Amino acid sequence: MNREIEEIIGIINQIKPTLQNVNKTTVLNQGLLDSLDIITLVTLLEKEFDVKIAGTCLKQENFETVETLLEMIKQIKNE
Repeated sequence: MNREIEEIIGIINQIKPTLQNVNKTTVLNQGLLDSLDIITLVTLLEKEFDVKIAGTCLKQENFETVETLLEMIKQIKNE
């Protein structure tokens, strides 16, 4: 597993320590994270990856899995 995936999983575990066995394909946008969790996640991702996640990125498909979160971050960095 790559470092970025591990960092995102660590952030999710920090936000929701009750979630077990989170991996890169765990479906996150089906009730595992509530709206406050998403706000916290965005804030921590911005800090960890030194990016600014615009409101236009806050789409359900970007928060589907850890992999889609990483793809969103990579896309933001490439802009």
